[in-house]
Amino acid sequence: MAAVDPCSLVTLAEAQAVMPVPLARATLRAVPFAAGDCGYFQVNPPPGFSTDVSIHIINDVTFYQRPSARDVLSAYRNDIQNNPGAGANPVINDVPGIGDAAFSYTTADWQTGGGLVVLDGRFVLDITVERGGSPDLASEMSLAKIALSRLPH
Repeated sequence: MAAVDPCSLVTLAEAQAVMPVPLARATLRAVPFAAGDCGYFQVNPPPGFSTDVSIHIINDVTFYQRPSARDVLSAYRNDIQNNPGAGANPVINDVPGIGDAAFSYTTADWQTGGGLVVLDGRFVLDITVERGGSPDLASEMSLAKIALSRLPH
């Protein structure tokens, strides 16, 4: 699969449109999530708050290499559900009407918050919109639709 720049799927202007605070682009390079991350983070945030938009291409993460994108989706969902480090008490719900399959997740852990994970063809995306640690599914859906329209098929 050819590499896709996650920041090309949702622009800073598009991320800014769903946020009430100024954002700046930052490409994440943390291990093991080295290849498929892009983030737009609040400029000068107050201490203890997370206000950001992130686009994560799960298939680009070496840890999640599987025979198919559907297998990647399943493994990622399983990790959220069963990994204590992913956040406390995860709540996962299927989300119909977007991509080939999708689910949203939230946790009681302020560090994780939540996101929208979408399977589309050979890609699995995790789109996160957080305001002070609270996920925003409506904005995640809006940005996911934009991102899916830009994926190569």
